[in-house]
Amino acid sequence: FDYRIYYDLFVKASAADSVWAWISAPVTVTAQPEDVVTAEGSITETLSVVASTEAGSVLSYQWYEASAKNGKGAAKIAGATSAEFAIPEDLAAGNYYYFCKVTVDGTHTVSTDVAVVTVE
Repeated sequence: FDYRIYYDLFVKASAADSVWAWISAPVTVTAQPEDVVTAEGSITETLSVVASTEAGSVLSYQWYEASAKNGKGAAKIAGATSAEFAIPEDLAAGNYYYFCKVTVDGTHTVSTDVAVVTVE
């Protein structure tokens, strides 16, 4: 076989019955996390994402904090592995950027839009 940058795969006809591929189910994000404006010292809001996939497939979630609206400088948030994320209560005044990566069956990942949390 030949594996190139375009991910073409050439298989001899005599070996065709011994080749299989795992194709992950598609992930559909039906509700993106929304921007939040909140007051310093009284943060109680959460961010959430709603996603779906084919029956029998398993979705997993991982939230990230980024340094910009475009998602640059993203870092995983430890323990933030559900469809909802409680905004940290101790944020100082400023803008914070969060998004979620939704993965189906550990194979295919889709990122949500970046939500801006503005603390005043």
